[in-house]
Amino acid sequence: MKQKKNRVKSSKKSKKEGFFSLVKKMPKEYLLSHHPTCKEFEEHTFSLFGKKFCIGCFIGYPSAIIGIIIATELLQISDDYSKSVFWVGMAFPSTIFLSFTPLTEKKTIKIIQKVLIGFGAGFLLTFIYYMPTQNKVLNFVVVFLLATSLNLILNIIHYRNHNKICSQCEYEPQTNKCSGLRTNPTENKPTSK
Repeated sequence: MKQKKNRVKSSKKSKKEGFFSLVKKMPKEYLLSHHPTCKEFEEHTFSLFGKKFCIGCFIGYPSAIIGIIIATELLQISDDYSKSVFWVGMAFPSTIFLSFTPLTEKKTIKIIQKVLIGFGAGFLLTFIYYMPTQNKVLNFVVVFLLATSLNLILNIIHYRNHNKICSQCEYEPQTNKCSGLRTNPTENKPTSK
């Protein structure tokens, strides 16, 4: 009985070690790029100072912050801007639907899309936060839930696109052998199909 418990503990431990060893084998670049380093994901990243960055994160989030700042300023200047802030907040993030078309396979269009999504999301969140209500805490909760929902949708699309690309790779079922997730990308290079 004791041997059986030890086997169960050791198998659980080996699974954890397997995950952490996979993380350790990932290239350092993955921290900023959030994408494998293979050529299939070149359109998902941009280079700056010799480092690769994720377009979605490093373009979208700063755009959202800029959108929040601009929308806040506009709403504090005059209530007349509230309709414009709302419609920009609704229209710009709708470019997310371009992700279901081949258009966003072009890096320039992908970057413009991420700027629009981030900027528009910033406007929408700011509009909701400054809506005239008796309870600003409720506004904050709605903003938090909306931001979380938007982020969830983006992550689902991101996951779907990654799966689509990785499923065509010969290493897809063996992530630990994927050249794009290895410290040394020249190891285990996939052969062309």
